[in-house]
Amino acid sequence: TGTAGAVLTSNGASDPTWLEKINLFAYKTADTTGIPYNVETVVIGYTTSVESTIGSFNTTTGEFTAPRAGLYKIETFITVKDGTVPFITTADAFMNLYSGGSWSRFKTVVISLYNTDTDIITLSNSAIIQLALNDKIRVSAAVRTGGGGGASTSDIIASSAALNKLTSLAIHSID
Repeated sequence: TGTAGAVLTSNGASDPTWLEKINLFAYKTADTTGIPYNVETVVIGYTTSVESTIGSFNTTTGEFTAPRAGLYKIETFITVKDGTVPFITTADAFMNLYSGGSWSRFKTVVISLYNTDTDIITLSNSAIIQLALNDKIRVSAAVRTGGGGGASTSDIIASSAALNKLTSLAIHSID
């Protein structure tokens, strides 16, 4: 018998096997500060909240390693601020894939924003991707233009006075 959440699979040629679902939810607990504008920065320093496949996510490097080949759904939220109001910016969120010995981007979200109420924006990015065994996923962000107050750096933030888990990553196996 399989464990809760496992899926019974068969290739039609041999006995069926139980396939464990992969579920990961990780979030930042501390801000990453002083990121220069126009510098792509990998989001690191996560705390793992839920991980069904122990060891597939490195909280220090922010890298998820596929424990098996399959279809995966990836969702990320990256919250950035620059300390100025109004916040006038263009920011990018990237999903990066390590496969075949090199890193490449496979999904980009660009947000341009003029916000007169706050110095914070959240970039949301999601994708469904086929991964091979040991492929890696990581996310990164870059603030391309600065705020109205002349700031030259931005921060990737973990929480605000009212909210926490503002920068997070979720990965789930689909098949």
